[in-house]
Amino acid sequence: MTPQPELASTRYCLAKPGYEYLVYQPKAGEPFSVELKAATYQSRWFDVAKGVVAGSGRVKSAGGRHEFRVPFAAEAVLYLKRP
Repeated sequence: MTPQPELASTRYCLAKPGYEYLVYQPKAGEPFSVELKAATYQSRWFDVAKGVVAGSGRVKSAGGRHEFRVPFAAEAVLYLKRP
């Protein structure tokens, strides 16, 4: 992955577009968007303050901007990976 700040509204993004994305959201409670290639991705949320995995699932994107809401009230990292 390489820095790709233009892909996330937070501007904190490492990505290999279409395969994996790592996005940091420093503003607790604020939604953010990520420009994704069309695919289904496995998702994993990390709670930065606690240093733990705080949720996982799947995200299906048709391509384009996809909005995310952090499922807890703290700084977060979202990891998306195409299986």
